[in-house]
Amino acid sequence: MFLLSWLNNGEQQTREEEYLESQQGFRRNAFKIITKMLDWCNRTEGSKKFVDEILYSIFFLGKINNPQFLPEMIFADDKQILENLKKTYPKPFELYSTQLPRRSPFSCVMDMTTDKQQWPYGHCAEAESVSNLLKKENDVKEKAQPTSPTCTETNRQRAKERVVRHLRGVLRKVEFNDWDNNYYTPQTNYS
Repeated sequence: MFLLSWLNNGEQQTREEEYLESQQGFRRNAFKIITKMLDWCNRTEGSKKFVDEILYSIFFLGKINNPQFLPEMIFADDKQILENLKKTYPKPFELYSTQLPRRSPFSCVMDMTTDKQQWPYGHCAEAESVSNLLKKENDVKEKAQPTSPTCTETNRQRAKERVVRHLRGVLRKVEFNDWDNNYYTPQTNYS
């Protein structure tokens, strides 16, 4: 019986080690994405806000991952990058365990790669769309107004409260219990 118990414990430990190793992909990929964003940031003026936001969203995902990957674990192989990031982008390090991200890291990557993209033909389609929208502003506002009699301020508030209550339940399941009811806003005043 003792031998069987010992073997089961050994198998259990092996499975746990294999699981932990399989989760290292998060750490490696987070590090790759962050270092790539830093490289782009060094070549693209005005993109530090995206690095701030991507750091935050990756740190948040690391916090709710099982097992957790704290920022120090993501940068375990390069303490110098960690220290530089803490100096340049302090907010993501301070708030990742109390606030929720507004979007995923991939959304930040997409914005960063398209924000400063210069197209040979300019951004005429975008400008034309905005121009047409502004010409029809009153018409658009009128059509966008809710028409249902159940669309009241009271019902909107009730729906918001239900969503927040459900969100809190989801956050409890992933052991994110210190939410301060705020969503992360990236710092934008970088020089």
